[in-house]
Amino acid sequence: MPQLSLFVPLLLTCIVTNTQALNNCKCWKDFEVVTNPFGDVFCQDKKNRTFNCNEEEPPLCLCTHKGKTVILDLGESNCQSIDPTRGSWCENREDWVAYFDRHPEFLMLD
Repeated sequence: MPQLSLFVPLLLTCIVTNTQALNNCKCWKDFEVVTNPFGDVFCQDKKNRTFNCNEEEPPLCLCTHKGKTVILDLGESNCQSIDPTRGSWCENREDWVAYFDRHPEFLMLD
């Protein structure tokens, strides 16, 4: 029984650690806390987009299309999805530059 006596405290530690991770995970609007079979905790939306817990929410991309301001879906970072002839930046470029300055790991270069 010595192996069982080591297993129980280890199991309890894993349960407590996972519970703390779930409780400390903050997600953006329309995202929920999920855990995969390996015990990883992250945020996911209905489109199965995933982000780490407690990430700063990026700005929304603002574009003008046919004279109207369009707010693109969270995570969209350029206006090409509504107008392929447009440049690579949203009209609120300064918000994105500031965001990528704080989070260079999310910047993808063309």
